[in-house]
Amino acid sequence: MKAAEFWTLLICGFSLAHVSAADCPDARRTGEKYVRHHSVKVIGDEGLHEMDDNLAILKAPNGDICFALDTWGMNGHECNVDGKLKKLSSNRLAFDENGECALTFDSDGDELALTASKAWARVGAGGACPKDYCGQLGSVESGKFLRAPK
Repeated sequence: MKAAEFWTLLICGFSLAHVSAADCPDARRTGEKYVRHHSVKVIGDEGLHEMDDNLAILKAPNGDICFALDTWGMNGHECNVDGKLKKLSSNRLAFDENGECALTFDSDGDELALTASKAWARVGAGGACPKDYCGQLGSVESGKFLRAPK
C-alpha cells in the first residue's frame, strides 16, 4: 500500500481521548508498523545502546484511528502510549489527551515525523506526561519513523 493510500484510508472523523483496550483494537498487534532507530544512554556505562522505538497505527472497524507508541529512554526505561488520533490536515494526525501532552504525526511517503511537546521530556527534566505512560527515566522524543518491512 502506498503512503497516500494509507493516509487516505486513515483520514476520517476521529474523537480525541485516551482510550482503553475496549475502545480501540490492539494497534500493536494489527496496525501499520513504523520504527525509529536511535541510541540510548545507560548510566554507569561508557557507551550508547542501540534501540528501536515502535509505532503502530490502525483504522478501527468503527472508523476511529488508533495508535500505539512504545519508546525507549535512558537506562532502558520505556514509555507506552496508546489512544485515538485526531485529523489536523490531510497528512497530519495528533494525540493530545489534556492540552499539554501533544504528539503530532506528519506523513511523508513511507516516513512519519513525530513531534512531541516539551511536556514529554522525562519527569526529572520537567516533563509532565511521562508520569502516566513511562518508567522513571522514560520520555517521548521527536523523530522520524520509517515504515517497517512486512
